Formats: sequence, structure tokens, C-alpha cells
Amino acid sequence: MVKYLRLMSDSYKTAKADASPRSEFLRKDFVSTVARSGVTPIDYWAELLSPVVEIERTPRPEFKACARAYDLGRLHHVSLSTGALRYQRSASLIQGSDIDHWVLTLRRSGTEVTRYDGSQLESTAGTLDIRSLAAPFSASTSRSRSIMLFLSRDNFASLASCLDAANNRPLTGSMQGIIREFLFSLDERMESATLEDVPVIVNSVTTLLRAALELSRETLEEAAAPIATSLLERARRYIHANLRSADLGPGEVCKAIGISRRQLYYVFEKLGGVATYIRRRRLIACHDAIVDAADHRLISTIAYDYGFTNAPQFSRNFLSEFGYSPTEARDFRHYGYRPLQQRPATLREWLMQFRD
Repeated sequence: MVKYLRLMSDSYKTAKADASPRSEFLRKDFVSTVARSGVTPIDYWAELLSPVVEIERTPRPEFKACARAYDLGRLHHVSLSTGALRYQRSASLIQGSDIDHWVLTLRRSGTEVTRYDGSQLESTAGTLDIRSLAAPFSASTSRSRSIMLFLSRDNFASLASCLDAANNRPLTGSMQGIIREFLFSLDERMESATLEDVPVIVNSVTTLLRAALELSRETLEEAAAPIATSLLERARRYIHANLRSADLGPGEVCKAIGISRRQLYYVFEKLGGVATYIRRRRLIACHDAIVDAADHRLISTIAYDYGFTNAPQFSRNFLSEFGYSPTEARDFRHYGYRPLQQRPATLREWLMQFRD
């Protein structure tokens, strides 16, 4: 895995004088409780994070917090510094939320105690753990600093079962040290990262996580047995596994997982509908194949493989989704990342912008 660390280092040597849009620096989003008039620091922080967690608003005059964040398309990087606080992600908050990411956290300092399902996890400086935002928990943290990666379920679907099984478990073994050093290195270099670096970062994170989870697969599979998978997650996994099937549609999904159309439409309502979801996942799969330098198939062949039998319609759908044509994607090795021109107004918008 050392080659991925080297690849990261080499990628940041890209000449910044290149006029290509992909050489633009990544936008840094920075938030802080400092100098917020008309609201206490704890209230400001609680409101900011309200789409994700409910913070206990006990008066804390000394409380300070700040975060430096980067949108990497398929994942989101956050460097966080916060004072002591208590918070939870309740079942009621989850029920009304479309945020169900996994969060990979490297704690740089401080201690956090997480309570879930009658169990407890203590994270200290240097520990690396995974948390699912699809499951309820409560936590209390001392003054601390952390590096966090928010991983979208749709973009890490191939790791879903292992990531869910690793919920509230520390990553251990030989890969832990490699991932920890990678995250430290990544955090130091984010200031100079460009759009061109995004696929390198995302691919490196995916490869390292896959290796770490594969080493613990047997243990994780045992832990996964009692975990109840939601209807939405079951449907998602079926869809991801059958994107090439000509029969894939609402009826086939209902039959496969044993639910009614009404139930299926309800659980996909917050994702824009099941048909829209299937089309978008197929477009993303086509995009990945088109920009893959090792895949030499015709664009029309790739599109047909994922159920797009009308070439002009596929091109229109592709352009609408990504902002450029399939031919441009192949010629310029675009990677499906379009940073917003304006900063997102809320944390939810920041996390969910690629599904809205």
C-alpha cells in the first residue's frame, strides 16, 4: 500500500501553472464559532450540525470550535477542532434524514466515548474508527482534534456490508498504521490539492479501506449477522448488483426483496424516486467505465451494457448529469466532479449536493 502514499505525494507535484480547469485548487470551506455576534458559540455550533447530530446546548462560555472542509465529490474531508460537548444522533433524527454516510475518524487529540446498542466505544489520540450515520448513538467528547472522511453509501456501495459491520469499531491490524499515515499526509496537503488530484485521493481511500476491511472480513461478517438491514439499504444493494440487468426496474426490485411498490416508492422518495435513482447509478457506472483508461470499448457499447439503448438519449442524460458529453469525458478523462460555484448554505447541502 506504500505505492498509494507515494502516488498521493507525487500527485501534489502537479504544476499549478497549467491552465486546465482541473488544475484549479479545491475550494476550502471554513467555519468557526469565533466572532459570531448575536448567538452563543454552542448554539451556533449546534445549529450548524443539526442535520447530522443533536448537540446538548448546556451553556459553555469557554466553548470554541472550527472546521476546515473540502468537498471531494465522492467523499468529504473535514479537519475538526472542538471543545468538550455531548451530542447524539437519535432514531427520530435518522428517520427524517437523508444523510446516512459512514464517517471514518482519526482522532488527533482528546477522548470521545460513544454509546450504542448497550455498548460503548472509547476513542483516544491515534485511534481510527468507523461510524454509521444510519444507526443511532450518543457521545461525549473532551476538547479534541480529528480528521474525518464522510463516505456516501452510494459511492462506496461495494464496501457497504463491511462498513456497516465495522460500525463503532476501531480499525486494527497492519493496515491501521498505513491508513493513519495516509490521512495525516492528506490533511497536510489539502491546501495545495487541485481538482486533478480528486480521483487519486478517492481511489486511494477506497483501496486502503478495502484492504483493511478484507483483512478483518471474518470478524466483521460475524458482527454483521445481528444487524438489521433497512429496506432502503437492501434495495440499494440489489440495484447496485444488477445495474446491467435489462429487467432492472421497480417491479423487479420489489420482487427481489419482497416489498410492495408503495413501500419501495416511499423509501426512495427522499432520493428522487426509484426510477431516477436507477438511472443515475447507471449513468455513474457508465461514466466510470468511459474514463477508465483500461476500458477500450465503444461508448455506445458501454451505454448499451447498462441499459441505454438509445444513443442520443444517453448522451443527453449524460450531459445533464455531469455537465459534459460522454466523448468529452473520455477525451479529457473527466471524473464526474463538479464543484459548486457557490458555497453550500447548510451542512446537509454540503454532504448531499451530488444527489440533489
